[in-house]
Amino acid sequence: MTEATQSPPRNPATPTRGARLVLRGFRILLRERRLWGLAAAPVLLAVLLVGAAGGLTLGYAEEIHAWGTAWHPELAVEAWYQWLWLGPALAGLWLLGWLTFVLALALAVVAAFFLANALAAPVLDELSRRVESAARGRVDEGEETGLRALLAEGGRAIRGELQRTGFFLGIWLVVSVAGVIIPGGALVTPFLLTAITVLFLPLDYAAYTLDRRRVPFRERRRWILGRLPLMTGFGAAAFAVVLVPVVNFLAIPALVAAGTLLVVDHPPESSTPATSVGDARNRA
Repeated sequence: MTEATQSPPRNPATPTRGARLVLRGFRILLRERRLWGLAAAPVLLAVLLVGAAGGLTLGYAEEIHAWGTAWHPELAVEAWYQWLWLGPALAGLWLLGWLTFVLALALAVVAAFFLANALAAPVLDELSRRVESAARGRVDEGEETGLRALLAEGGRAIRGELQRTGFFLGIWLVVSVAGVIIPGGALVTPFLLTAITVLFLPLDYAAYTLDRRRVPFRERRRWILGRLPLMTGFGAAAFAVVLVPVVNFLAIPALVAAGTLLVVDHPPESSTPATSVGDARNRA
């Protein structure tokens, strides 16, 4: 009886909610002009690194296509009537090979954004702090203050970003090697890497806020898996954003803002603030 009369949660952990957080990140960045200076550095880095990643991937397009089609069976057409069934099969395999290239290009662009994140980590940490302050009116972080604390936070942000990027690239490497070794693995590998990337994006862009709250990695993993629909919606929207020309160069600071709001609205249990966020978060 009691369960039937309970009101739904204010912030349901749905895929739609996760995707909307990405839009809120863009809105707060565009609205708060005082954040534009901090947003400029990662945007410039993204322009340089994404251009380099895209250029390299396009330069090796044939090699990537050959890798994606290496597992294809040899289909020889010996008579004209065999085109009736072999023609569609050959066309499908050809398209599948280029789909592998498109996914490789998308993953290369995302990897370039991760590298830009690492290089701009101290700036993005400060951006995240200001977004949390705008959304909640205060920031949950350690008690240390002063120049030494500021330098320590900058170093922590860089180390954390490098560790996350190394962890992510390590998974990429293992899955890619397995795709080459296992027969037929090249068919599954691009899609598996895409799924891993989608789940990693909320973990990466929320990391600055989680670092300030000293949330351990084990708790972060439970946080991601325990809100899988929400995180999938956030990650899928973020993945789509970084593939949109021009918009993707604004993506890094906007997604950091969105990741900050993700933690503010749906904090891990170990970092839940003592006081309610209330309506302050709706202003973001």
